[in-house]
Amino acid sequence: MPLVCLAFVSTTAARAEDAEDAKAADEAAEGEEEGEEEVPTSVPAVILPIEVKKLSVEFGAEQRETMRMELTAIGVYTLESEEIILPELDRLKTQNIFTPACLDDKRCVQKVGQALEASVLFHLSVARSEGGVKFTARSFSVTSGHLVLKVADFALDETRDIERAVRWLTRKVSSRMITTLAKGKGTLMIESVEPDVEIFINDEPFGKKAGKRFNVSSGVFDVTVTKEDFLAFHDVVVVRPGQLQVVRAMMKLDPESDRAKWEERMRDFNNPKPPGPGLGTSRRKPHLPDGTEPLKPPETEFYKTWWFWTVIGVGLGAIGVTVYLVPEPPECSGKGGFVVTWE
Repeated sequence: MPLVCLAFVSTTAARAEDAEDAKAADEAAEGEEEGEEEVPTSVPAVILPIEVKKLSVEFGAEQRETMRMELTAIGVYTLESEEIILPELDRLKTQNIFTPACLDDKRCVQKVGQALEASVLFHLSVARSEGGVKFTARSFSVTSGHLVLKVADFALDETRDIERAVRWLTRKVSSRMITTLAKGKGTLMIESVEPDVEIFINDEPFGKKAGKRFNVSSGVFDVTVTKEDFLAFHDVVVVRPGQLQVVRAMMKLDPESDRAKWEERMRDFNNPKPPGPGLGTSRRKPHLPDGTEPLKPPETEFYKTWWFWTVIGVGLGAIGVTVYLVPEPPECSGKGGFVVTWE
């Protein structure tokens, strides 16, 4: 596969720290303006083995596959398969060319890229961090051997958030190359159900222009939408030539905001909780376990009743006898009691 020579404006060239990169970028721009060299619509690229720290090898392989799918979807790269690049990388390792410090040496980057017949190299590292996973993605130009972009992100330890982080990083780290390769204009529009939202594109404020169309050069755009009392919405999207890219900002109320607390109080007021047992409700019979008989009130002995003593008093008054109350012997019944005798 022939190599495609591309000159990207690297981070060092942007800061004018490397005259060679700056000159390459200027020459590429002049060639494009004069029509001397046609910029290709796609380039061969390679995703280098994932660097994994404090995580499983299987986890790293999953993130590499997510990166591969995202780069394929962007549509400007031709990616070599692992079956082709891994044996070649093993050969380069045995020759002491592809070493752990290779990506810090531009000549090593050039040698590896040329051996793999790639114009762009991508590298992703993942590491366990407190509360989640830290990702760092880098892209390299084989032509110059220099770093093009380096971006980092953090994801919660959740499958959905991890996939989001890898996809966003992949788009960001390839943004300058997409702008170079995918020539043409596209349209970007941000929609929101919430009114009066503030829009930021690549960290630049664009005011309250939800629903408006922005004519932009093709490339990657970092979109942020904010509003008071709401959590910020964030997305990274790719706009291709002739494409209308619509971003639908799903705004969520900040649970710590005054508005959220007021709405919660109003819900409680409009939907009061039912009173607890014994508060404004009829009492219920207690629930007894299965097979348990309810307790019955104890029966009062007849001689302790009011009517017994009334009868005795009336009868004795009529016959004029003396009544003695003698304690009943314990052996009579086993319970304390009284017997009546006459003299």
